[in-house]
Amino acid sequence: MRNRWPLVCRSSSFVKMSRSEIWNLISSPGNLESFHPFCETNKVAVWPGVGAKDEIKYLNGKVLHRRFLVWEDLAGYSLMIGENGGPESYVEWRLDDSSNGFTKVSISVHPYYLRNWPLFVSSAPYITYVRPKLNRYLRSVLAGLAYFCDTGNLVSKNQFGKHSWFS
Repeated sequence: MRNRWPLVCRSSSFVKMSRSEIWNLISSPGNLESFHPFCETNKVAVWPGVGAKDEIKYLNGKVLHRRFLVWEDLAGYSLMIGENGGPESYVEWRLDDSSNGFTKVSISVHPYYLRNWPLFVSSAPYITYVRPKLNRYLRSVLAGLAYFCDTGNLVSKNQFGKHSWFS
């Protein structure tokens, strides 16, 4: 993606599962319904690969659409997410081998919030408000993925606490 906004949120987790097993999970249609603690539904329009499209309906009724731009088997994907016709954030999911049967799963979000503001003005609200909210969100999603991979059980709604943007 060109001109990525320099203010980015990243979170990573080590999941006790092979990279191919995690890839099979996160690349399956409707995958978020298994492990995303704020997802009500994950409906697929086009799947899989570059050009894939789906939507996430969150617990609070908000609906966001995802458009997949990059799809690298066993490595991850990149996508744009936002409300239909609205501004979009750029998201990257990456998988990397680790040791002892663990895989490192990383999610990076380049949010659209405050993107049209000058960097020197947007930095303070980004650091004090947006980044903490997004980091909490990403940690919950990754905790849900780890829980599902460890137990095989679906993640319950708000399992790791409520989130003011999505619950």
